[in-house]
Amino acid sequence: MKGNNIRRFMEHHFSNWDFHTSSVIEGRLLIVWIKLFAKVNIIEESNQFVHCLVKLAGMQQYFGVIFVYGLNSIEGRRTLWEGLQRPALMDKSWLVLGDFNAPFSSKDKSGGKPIFDLEMVDSVQWLADAHVEPLRSVGSYFTWTNNQNGAARIYSKIDHALMNEKWIDLFPQSTPVFRWETISDHCSCIVKIQPLEKMGLKLFRFYNYWTKHHDFHDLVLYSWRSPIRATGIKAIFLKLLRLKHCLKVFNRDRIGDLKANYYKAKETYQEAQMQAQAYPHIFSYQEDVRIAAEDFSHKAENGIVSFITEDGKLVDNFSEVVSHFQLKLLKPFLKKEIRDSLFGIPITKSPGPDGFGSDFFKAIWQDIGDEVCTTITQCFETGYFPSELHETALSLIPKVANPSRAVDYRPIACCSTLYKCMAKLICKRLALVLPDLVQPNQRAFVKGRSIAHNIMIFQDLIKNYGRTSTSSRCAIKIDLSKAYDTVDWEFLEDLLKALIFPMKFIGWVMTCVRNTSYSLLMNGRVQGKFKGEKGLRQAVKSVKEVLDEFAAATGLSINYGKSHIFFGGVTSNDRARIAQEVKLAEGTFPLKYLGVPIRPTKWRHEDCEVILQKFRLKIQN
Repeated sequence: MKGNNIRRFMEHHFSNWDFHTSSVIEGRLLIVWIKLFAKVNIIEESNQFVHCLVKLAGMQQYFGVIFVYGLNSIEGRRTLWEGLQRPALMDKSWLVLGDFNAPFSSKDKSGGKPIFDLEMVDSVQWLADAHVEPLRSVGSYFTWTNNQNGAARIYSKIDHALMNEKWIDLFPQSTPVFRWETISDHCSCIVKIQPLEKMGLKLFRFYNYWTKHHDFHDLVLYSWRSPIRATGIKAIFLKLLRLKHCLKVFNRDRIGDLKANYYKAKETYQEAQMQAQAYPHIFSYQEDVRIAAEDFSHKAENGIVSFITEDGKLVDNFSEVVSHFQLKLLKPFLKKEIRDSLFGIPITKSPGPDGFGSDFFKAIWQDIGDEVCTTITQCFETGYFPSELHETALSLIPKVANPSRAVDYRPIACCSTLYKCMAKLICKRLALVLPDLVQPNQRAFVKGRSIAHNIMIFQDLIKNYGRTSTSSRCAIKIDLSKAYDTVDWEFLEDLLKALIFPMKFIGWVMTCVRNTSYSLLMNGRVQGKFKGEKGLRQAVKSVKEVLDEFAAATGLSINYGKSHIFFGGVTSNDRARIAQEVKLAEGTFPLKYLGVPIRPTKWRHEDCEVILQKFRLKIQN
């Protein structure tokens, strides 16, 4: 790939990755890395190597990596050896790896013409001058084959991983692993720099492809209909707990572990390739390689890879509002509503700690749907939501390149499918009454309204702020500090009561808010458990006195680092006095409001670029 083809490919398929290419290395070397886990600086490049400084997330220091793709001729590689002798990284830990297209020993070839001393003069001299040595590798010794049949088969070791002394000081456990691949005549090389540690308990996961097996329904119903000493939603959770053990056995004995089969087929292919290179004159081993490669390709296509592929009108009479939405909120949930809510959960959504995603319930709905609907209806009628319903797994996603604090991670909550279904039902009821409760000038979180209107209103409000002759005025931009984590639950409950929500409905909401418990997921395994505390969305804005009173009542405080005050037609002395009074820094235009640059003058072309870019992405996707 060359030119814009590389950029388009990376942006379309690897949106969370970064990459480096240039006219110097294009078509020969492509460096890619995950943005959140590594920072890479390119310090030198030629048509045969790229010098990088790399810093991994959580590390305090950079180390050097040189990726190599040597030319095919001895003369052509002279500039490679000269470039690799420069002492640019001698003061750091560094690694050199790639396709050198050159042997370092007379043993680095099997089959064909033997290696002549002339082919090794430059490479051996570089090893001595650069003070590097090979890392002790595992896997295949030879790394390239011509894939010819019979006596024409050749194996060579032309891919290498080498390091300086300081590398071992930084990564004492580093090991390059060479493995044969079906898609290339070269081995892949993975350098492991730390041992894999087992942490926590591995969660059960329901695989959607299980539903396609002809024995799936019979197995599930046999387990589901077996007697159990519980009723209601507690019974459903106990049945799911019992069922997952049956499904594990079902997967192992009848379907077989597709992931294990995939890797086993790959391992068989790699072992066959190793056998063929160890005994190049036994041609039957070459046939074993061909058969193993076909089996591996078949499992890759049909096995695991297939499954790894998510305006409101204000009512003037308040009593009318009360009677209007009381009835809407407490209206019994119909089976169709429950089914639609559950079936509206995409099958790609991560399941909760119980491991059962929505696809399980969809696949078996005809047989257990009535029981699920009855149980959910009973929960709403009685107000009893068992603790298992609220158990949530938290997956932590880094928000910055090198996270070092808890706030540097974005927690993604993986709730149980039944909890998602019931929360959707509550939200649907709430959506029926929000237009009657939320003022028309509030455009967010209400169906049928557009938050873009707020941007246009604000653009009109700050018009003429930049003129010196305008009348005195000011605007305050306020950001609430961690509103989701700090809002007071008692305030939320008092607010719902003040709006005369039915006590039963308030009970549903507060049960969902207060009873949640969390388990942390690290490397796919559960790490401990803790009870949830405080959590809601952003809310109100006002001036200093009101904000202080609001903070005292709700627990929400102003994020002064992100909040500003803007003036129009106000003298410099008055600006300083007012800013000091409200304890806010004076902001400058353009300011960003809802992600859009806003200024007192007419919008400029660059102001609209952020909107246009979002349109382009929508169209492309």
